[in-house]
Amino acid sequence: MIAPMVSPPKVRRRNRVTAHVLVFFLDLALAGVATFVSWWLRYELGIGPDLTEFQRQEFSVYRPVLFAHVTLVFIAFQITRVYRLRRTTGLVEELGRIFLGATLAAFFLTAVFFLWRPAGYAGYSRGMFILLWLSTPAIVGASRLLLRFVVDMLRRRGRLLDQLVVVGGGMHGKMIMQQVVTQPGLGYRLVGFLDDDHFSRGAHFGRIKVLGPVDRLAQVVQAQGVDHVIIALPATEHRSIADIIDQCKQQRVGFYLVPDLFEIQLNTVDLDSIGGIPIIGLRDGGIVGWDFFLKRLLDVTLSLAVLVIGSPAFLLISLAVRIESRGPAFYSSERVGHHGKPFRMVKFRSMREDADQMRDTLAEHNQADGPLFKMANDPRRTRIGAWLRRLSLDELPQFWNILRGDMSLVGPRAPLAEEVEQYEEWQKKRLIVKPGLTGLWQVNGRSNVPFEEMVMMDIYYIDNWSLGLDINLIIRTIPAVVARRGAY
Repeated sequence: MIAPMVSPPKVRRRNRVTAHVLVFFLDLALAGVATFVSWWLRYELGIGPDLTEFQRQEFSVYRPVLFAHVTLVFIAFQITRVYRLRRTTGLVEELGRIFLGATLAAFFLTAVFFLWRPAGYAGYSRGMFILLWLSTPAIVGASRLLLRFVVDMLRRRGRLLDQLVVVGGGMHGKMIMQQVVTQPGLGYRLVGFLDDDHFSRGAHFGRIKVLGPVDRLAQVVQAQGVDHVIIALPATEHRSIADIIDQCKQQRVGFYLVPDLFEIQLNTVDLDSIGGIPIIGLRDGGIVGWDFFLKRLLDVTLSLAVLVIGSPAFLLISLAVRIESRGPAFYSSERVGHHGKPFRMVKFRSMREDADQMRDTLAEHNQADGPLFKMANDPRRTRIGAWLRRLSLDELPQFWNILRGDMSLVGPRAPLAEEVEQYEEWQKKRLIVKPGLTGLWQVNGRSNVPFEEMVMMDIYYIDNWSLGLDINLIIRTIPAVVARRGAY
């Protein structure tokens, strides 16, 4: 069943235009504010070389500078494309464009008043112009930072979102959907996807509903008030793609096309040329070379620190586990690691000793999909174990696995051998890197994330790895664990 649309597309388009106009005029107003602030810093606070009594100027003298600066900022921001940012443009890039625009404006402003020297030149302070160059990007950048914070907060609460539908349920389509769902800051509300095969089988993609076959796009756009369509069909469907683009144009719906390079991830493509003839090669998959060294260095450093500093907590937890129930404090199970190599993963024991034998009797209560087994109120847990799991403290001994090199701080969830046996061929890609203590699946819901979405997150992580991404996920794990989302 198709849900009612949130608000008419025309209203959302009008609101977007209004917001862009307001931001534009706000920037010009802040450019004027920066002029006053620079004068105040120079003449009232005395920042810069000392001024004599005859060198002091009232702000009224700088009115020509004010109007010239606002005009030049308007022109410079157009040149540096400050108002043509994509949804995926990061804060650093946006601030960079603002700084470049402010620098360009300051350069021409200085040229006008110190080289050309128009009539009425009154001996302006060079220090004032330097302060103006620095204060403009600082003030405008601060406003953009605040604006991003407010917009992100509203989007996370379901406001200011554009309706989006994805056409295609293949790997590219699923990766797009997974990214949209886990990044509310993009500003999309994913209403569902269209795919002939999924619709015929009634197969949804985790939490994302299949709304119908591809040829129902027009009806879905009308019923859902769709603003944007992402086309993720294989290149062999070029006729369907052309028809979809025509429909989007007729209904004035924005569309994006995911390039299908024979299922090759674009960031693994190595472009070169021989005698001017372009050639395409493929880089090795996974995290290798210098990247592997950096990742391993981070793993060893942090895991060693946790094991040393956390040793008293390890001892107390071990005693609590042993006191409550018979059996060892630690539990180890064989998992599948890097390139399918088995290893023994260690955890604090959170269940009864005979938990593995009881699993088959609880199969009908499984709350996970795919090859996973998850149960919110698992009767095999001990009281201490339930508390440890809620806070993820049962996983602390895995820092020993990380130090040994069996695991990494960040990576895919470590699977059981029986789970791997049920993998489809494309899902085995998650085994080309070491399993991790945390990952995208951890910070985006843990046990609440459907298996197929979890695999797509793992593949995205592998294809887009960077040291910064690892550090970002480690930091985001802390509030995710504290919030206890999907922990059981």
